This record gives sequence, C-alpha cells and structure tokens, in this order.
Amino acid sequence: MSIKKESAIQSITEDMEKYSTLTLDQLNHFMEIIREGKVKINKDTLTTMEDTEKKLDKFEVKVSDKVINTITLYNPIASDLRKIMSAYRISDYLERIGDLVWSSIIHIQDIKSPDLFCKFTKLLEKMLSTSVEMVKRSIIAYNYSDKEYALWVIENDENVDKLHQKLVERLVKKSNVGQDIKELMITFLSIRNIVSNIERIADQATNIAEAAIYSFEGVDIRHKKEYPESL
Repeated sequence: MSIKKESAIQSITEDMEKYSTLTLDQLNHFMEIIREGKVKINKDTLTTMEDTEKKLDKFEVKVSDKVINTITLYNPIASDLRKIMSAYRISDYLERIGDLVWSSIIHIQDIKSPDLFCKFTKLLEKMLSTSVEMVKRSIIAYNYSDKEYALWVIENDENVDKLHQKLVERLVKKSNVGQDIKELMITFLSIRNIVSNIERIADQATNIAEAAIYSFEGVDIRHKKEYPESL
C-alpha cells in the first residue's frame, strides 16, 4: 500500500473515532436529561448540545468527502474498500442519531405537562440506555472487527421495539387525568415522538453493526430475518 493511500485511510479511521466519540457524548447528555426528568433544560447544556449537533453534521460531510476522494485517487483493494465504504455508511447513521437526539430535546421543551412526563422517565431511561449500549457496541464492532458485538446489537433491536410498545400502551392507559386536554395531548405527542426517536437510535445502531460485519466479513446482511453465527 502506498504511503499516501495508507495515510488517507488512516485519516478516515481517525475521523470516525472522533465522530463516534462526539455522538456518544451527545447521547450521554440526552441520557442525563431523561434521568433528571425535567422539561426545563439547563441553558449551558442546551448550548453544548447545539454546538455538538453542528459538529456532527460537519463530520458527516467531512468523512463522506474523504471516502469519495480516497476511492477516486487511490483505488483501494477490496478489504480496504469494504472498510471505508462501511465508514461512509456509518457516518450517515451517526449523523441521523445526532438528529434524533436533537429532535428529542426540542420535543422535551414542548412538553406542557411536566408531571406526566416525569412518570415515564424511568421507562424512557431504560429504553434509551439499551439504545446507547447498542450504539457503543456497534461502534466497537466496526473499530475492532468484533462480530460477536455486532450480532448482539442486531439481536437486541427487538427488545427496544418491545419497550417502545410498552411505553405507548402505558401512555394510553394514563391519559385519563384531570388536566387540560390540550396540554395533555401536546405532552402525549411529545413523549411519543421522543420514544420513536429513541427506537430509531437503536435502529441506526443496528445499521452500524450490519455495516461493521460487511467491513470485515464482506457479507451484506441487511434486510435478513436471521443472522447465523456463521455468515
């Protein structure tokens, strides 16, 4: 491998590590906000998260450009090509996770019934915790070619779906409270949107895990119903 080609691929790898770390930082801020159960978010935290969201958008463009340039200029061999094409896909998934987190923060601030929201923070935290762990393991799977972690993420996507359904059912059951209907519905919709975003974060983690398997196995397992140990 030429020095320039090796340097270009290494640059993509380093950017992906920074990009992943930034995404996990954003998820951790989100987790703290859910854990506190407050709809009034600290101004400094909001500013930090807004700045991070902008950085995530820039990283997605930066990685995509580097991948395209590396392929165009250096014609990498198959194994390297799989690795950087997986980086290309994963960079898009990480950007989507960032968007979902920021969208959830906006929904939290739209909530009109803080007491009702507080009743669901434990389940939201459980759901988000699983999704964050899926993101962490999917990133590890990509960085270290860890097939076991990748398959764990894919298999756990169904657990987040179940938590999603459970939370929606609880929202419906607890909707009959003596509060103004308009505020109740706004809060219901906001929590519903937050739940949907958390579920979609888990979906993106699954996408990252599938891209990780492609990078080191050379097998595309997207849209398959079963994921055997031997691919």
